[in-house]
Amino acid sequence: MKCILSHIVGEKSLGYGEEKSDKGLDLVGASCARPKICLTDLGMITEEEIKKLNTVYDGVSVEKYVIMPNHIHILIMIDIEYGRAQLAPTVSHIVQQFKGKITKQYGKSVWQKGFYDHIIRNEEDFLMHWQYIDENPRKWLIGKDEYYK
Repeated sequence: MKCILSHIVGEKSLGYGEEKSDKGLDLVGASCARPKICLTDLGMITEEEIKKLNTVYDGVSVEKYVIMPNHIHILIMIDIEYGRAQLAPTVSHIVQQFKGKITKQYGKSVWQKGFYDHIIRNEEDFLMHWQYIDENPRKWLIGKDEYYK
């Protein structure tokens, strides 16, 4: 496994305790100790660019993210009521610019050509994706992350 963005350290057990996430979600089966994500140089560049997304585009905010060893998850909200829908940036445009800025700083591209996106249409879906991002580092530690290879 090539860990180009981060390394995740911590206990390899999900445990059987209960914990609340930042948004008050019950994380049943979650360990009390949160895994630690140690960013590589590329991971640090990536995190800086994720943080900048909140200021680059009007009406765009990063709600949650996690930088995994070989992929990232970002929950982005685009508020089309902030301006006219025709002028709002698309997810494709945001991701293209994001990847381009990181590639320029790092000196070479490390990104796959495409990306997976999902439109969240209700609070239940939002909370499910929030929890998925929150729990992903724990799943990585025990080999249950779908990108763990």
